[in-house]
Amino acid sequence: MLLVNDVLGKVELENLYSRLINDESWYLSRGSKPTDLTEGTFLGLDVYDENTIKEFWAGYFESVLFRIIDKCRDQNGVELPDRIKRIHLVAKQENANVSFHTDHNDPRAISLIGLLTPTWETAWGGEFVCGDEVVNHTPGSFVCIRSNQSHNGFGPNQKTPYWRIVVNYILME
Repeated sequence: MLLVNDVLGKVELENLYSRLINDESWYLSRGSKPTDLTEGTFLGLDVYDENTIKEFWAGYFESVLFRIIDKCRDQNGVELPDRIKRIHLVAKQENANVSFHTDHNDPRAISLIGLLTPTWETAWGGEFVCGDEVVNHTPGSFVCIRSNQSHNGFGPNQKTPYWRIVVNYILME
């Protein structure tokens, strides 16, 4: 697992967060188990899927990808692919936890998960877990893993003044 820090700054995150929480395209039935809509569901927003632009946000998040690629190269010496398979957004409130899951079965697929909430306290929970590694995201940071690795992004463990919003990219090599 790689951590890419400081991709998005505070002012950009504040503006982005404000616009995202007011977007009318969110749906309420997102979950890691599509057949179970009674437990572990959270808000979802599909932005881009298989070369189909689903939302206004696709252009913005595509441009963010190039910042992530540059930062990953500079911070970690790793080259990421730039072919987007999917971009989804997820918003969670207190105890909106999901099951461990994989994003894609292809071993060449890469997942990038970034925290878009402008302020986040570690005490609020929301850890990202992949294998034995646990990351407490900081706003504007991204985690990079193989999409076929089992992982989980937990929701807040208490009431918070913000939704915990993350963006999830799947890239193909």
